[in-house]
Amino acid sequence: MLSKLENELRLIEENADNPQIADQHDRDFHLLLLQASGNRVLQVFSDVLIAYFEKTRESLPDNDCQYFLDTASKQREILSYIKKGDAKMASELMRVHLLEKKI
Repeated sequence: MLSKLENELRLIEENADNPQIADQHDRDFHLLLLQASGNRVLQVFSDVLIAYFEKTRESLPDNDCQYFLDTASKQREILSYIKKGDAKMASELMRVHLLEKKI
């Protein structure tokens, strides 16, 4: 699962100049992360996540290449703490990331 998550981050970065494709991989990253959690309650949240990405799709032209590079960088940092088993730091970074996104 970690390699799939890392692959989605790589695809976000490689497609940062194409907002529609980068956004699709950003969504897929989040869905994989929910799946990997093994938490059934969080997995049910995936429908909400899909709705969020569909709703925000209209604002994608406003997001430049740097937006997606920054997003992938922050998600890569979160993933690094997950790999280390540092749930506290991963949770804090996720909290900050979600607040920045105003979810």
